[in-house]
Amino acid sequence: MSNNLFIPEDAYQTILQLIPIPCVDVLIHQDKRILLVKRREEPKKDYWWFVGGRVNKNETLVETAIRKAKEEAGLDIVVEKIIGTYDGIYEFCHTVNTVILAKVIGDFRVVLDNTSGAYKIIESIDEVYDPYIVKALKDSEVWK
Repeated sequence: MSNNLFIPEDAYQTILQLIPIPCVDVLIHQDKRILLVKRREEPKKDYWWFVGGRVNKNETLVETAIRKAKEEAGLDIVVEKIIGTYDGIYEFCHTVNTVILAKVIGDFRVVLDNTSGAYKIIESIDEVYDPYIVKALKDSEVWK
């Protein structure tokens, strides 16, 4: 269970420089429709991405996925499986991302928080996305 500890910004910046950060990205779907959000924050600001973020101390990966889906998209989900674990190596940080496949419970009504500027529901890879997103989408086998 999450303990919701707040890390002061200066301490967090030091942590980012020194160690990889464990994160969960949630590939949220209903049938063959998948949610992507446009990030407002680094890394990957202005990219289409999955809902997700940092794992809190004493929080499981599944708990993180459920929390991030609710916080960032206003959605209740049921976790189906772990798709895989991927490195995110950026200029100012290194993340270790576990991508989790989750299905929406109820209506697919997205209510974004302030971490995303927009959202879209996709049914195929019909445009160019970051290679990480494409790999996770293919690995998920949602469209098979």
